Amino acid sequence: MKSNAYHQPVNQFCIGSFRSEKKMKLFYFFILLSLMNLCDASSKKIQVRKTLSSSKKIPVKSIKSPDGDIIDCINIYHQPAFDHPLLKNHTILMRPSFQPRKGPIGGGELFQSNAHGQEDKKPIAQLWQLGGRCPEGTIPIRRNQKARYAKKKHRNFPQLAGFSNHEYAYASVQSNKYLGAKATINLWQPQVQGSREFSLAQIWVVAGANSGLNTVEAGWMVFPSHFRESNTRLFTYWTSDGYQKTGCYNLDCPGFVHTSNSIALDVALSPVSTYHGAQHEIILQIFKT
Repeated sequence: MKSNAYHQPVNQFCIGSFRSEKKMKLFYFFILLSLMNLCDASSKKIQVRKTLSSSKKIPVKSIKSPDGDIIDCINIYHQPAFDHPLLKNHTILMRPSFQPRKGPIGGGELFQSNAHGQEDKKPIAQLWQLGGRCPEGTIPIRRNQKARYAKKKHRNFPQLAGFSNHEYAYASVQSNKYLGAKATINLWQPQVQGSREFSLAQIWVVAGANSGLNTVEAGWMVFPSHFRESNTRLFTYWTSDGYQKTGCYNLDCPGFVHTSNSIALDVALSPVSTYHGAQHEIILQIFKT
């Protein structure tokens, strides 16, 4: 299924990946605004120091993922979010002031099940975790995240600009006030064709309309022309003006504060579901504090 959907900046965005609600754990991000600048330098020494935007972002540890990605464990206070001047001397709130009624709060885990819904108690890691874990006080960041995602554009429903055959299926609810939403999304690895074709499934919280559209989004994506491979990858997205001047994916904008040392954005999710076989899901939750 191809689907596309769209994000509203709120005080807190939390997303958890796991198989069983009984073992539900969440991890947190905090969304603000900004823009990440990677600096070019003439000398090799400066280039190394500037790899992650500044010398402060030299990784505490680097991990090679089986799929070829390199994950850098960056000091939590040296992540791109703190390039934003409004976050100077900001103290990260590791726990929300408000929590949904159901579900404990913690780090994300992914559990596998068979076609009959019987759960295997052994957690399944993101691929990069097979090479190690980031220590406490750091966050995992996929190296060299040069975003080449197609720009999103709002019409009657949000769509990707330049895609003439955009297809999507969605379900929605409307009311006067919501504090959040949760979705259980099956993990698949659909085959896509063509240099610009992609497929995704996601949850999104939307407010406003047209140029005043605000969205917060999270889900999985298969996008070979961007990643140069066809793995199913976790992503987030937000915009505050209908995809005009604000909004970006994952950690591409300073101001999006990531707090989990166990779950990385923009990386492969594994295993995925198979037809008439084991089923694997992520449960995503977005709520305002």
